[in-house]
Amino acid sequence: MDSLDNEFNVQAETKQMQKLQMYQKLVLFTILKFKWSIIAVFLATVFFGICCRYVQFKRSHHKYEGGVTLFYTPRASEEVKPLSINQVLGVFSRQQIFHQLIEEMHLTENQRSVLKRCIEVKLLKDQNDMFVITGIGDSEEYVKQLVNTFVNLGIRNYEEYRTAELRNFLESRE
Repeated sequence: MDSLDNEFNVQAETKQMQKLQMYQKLVLFTILKFKWSIIAVFLATVFFGICCRYVQFKRSHHKYEGGVTLFYTPRASEEVKPLSINQVLGVFSRQQIFHQLIEEMHLTENQRSVLKRCIEVKLLKDQNDMFVITGIGDSEEYVKQLVNTFVNLGIRNYEEYRTAELRNFLESRE
């Protein structure tokens, strides 16, 4: 009885291998018969993708990117505690800086509408004392001017904020 079962298993495996070989031959035949069509469709798809990416790049307002890395080294004393890096990032992300940036750079309506998306202030990964200000725009000169002006305004606002805080501290001590 066992030999009969083994014989059926061998026959079933043989039939299955024959079917698999038949499918392999069918796929190979189809690929060989339509190889030029397959290559043409592949090349047309690649060409279409490149054209779409080119058009997207030409229409984009975000062709160039630039950034500045700033170090924050707080000075502490016994009486006055330094600002944390998150507080500094908060000062640099205030709405007032964006309004000053619009006034100082004389931005167009289109540039004003996308300004919030064009400037990013974030903490540098794995660094507790550094943060990056990144700007994007449609020309290299614009991005340089945007980032440098934003950094200068941010530093000026930080100094004003810190000076006002220290004045309040001195007034409260008096």
